[in-house]
Amino acid sequence: LPPRGFMSRLAYFVAVGHNKDEVLRKLDESELMMMVDIDQEAVSAHHFRLFLAGQSVSLLGDGIALLAIPLLVLTVTNSPFAAALAATPRALGYLATGLFAGAIVDRLRPGSVMACMDILRAGAFFALTALAHLNSLAVWNILALAFTAAAASVFFDAPLTVAVTELVDASRFVSTNSFLEAASQGALLVGPGLVGVLVTTVGLDVALAINGASFIMSLISMTGIRRHLNIATSSERGSVVVAF
Repeated sequence: LPPRGFMSRLAYFVAVGHNKDEVLRKLDESELMMMVDIDQEAVSAHHFRLFLAGQSVSLLGDGIALLAIPLLVLTVTNSPFAAALAATPRALGYLATGLFAGAIVDRLRPGSVMACMDILRAGAFFALTALAHLNSLAVWNILALAFTAAAASVFFDAPLTVAVTELVDASRFVSTNSFLEAASQGALLVGPGLVGVLVTTVGLDVALAINGASFIMSLISMTGIRRHLNIATSSERGSVVVAF
């Protein structure tokens, strides 16, 4: 009998005299999944819990940004009115990209999109950290980077929904989405207060750096599921993680 595992099976068929290209043409979709040597069952409950924990940290970063950006603008302009308007780029980022983000993400690998968006969001806040440290902040670069981070969040949230759909058994949909929503709402409550503590103790630039680090934590948390998620989207849904 041929061995288990995609690369092992391909090597077997080639070794017994089959042409590699011919074998590849004859492999069905399930065989194609095996060719990259990824078993859907390899996504463990531990990896998925780690993923959920990373998303909780990332959501806390969103809560920090909610107050950190207006404080940055207030620092630069000394204008409460300008600081109040500093939340606009976040809303504009969602409005400008929300209408077509889903259609674009649907044509890409969700795990890869999420990783790229985490890198982009982390880069935006690390850039703000560097600008604050160098005293080079201006309203335009604060708002531009805030808009970039907000737009990246839209492109992250769309495949996050796909991730839950693809990786979680149907019986766990409600509990998983409830957990993520509770984490999101909790971050909106805790984040601004945490910013206040950080600003008074270590400074606003450190608060921004922590925000950027939260997206790196999200990126790390996807290590165990990203490739499986990319493969799962081309196969049967809801079959990767049975329970966690």
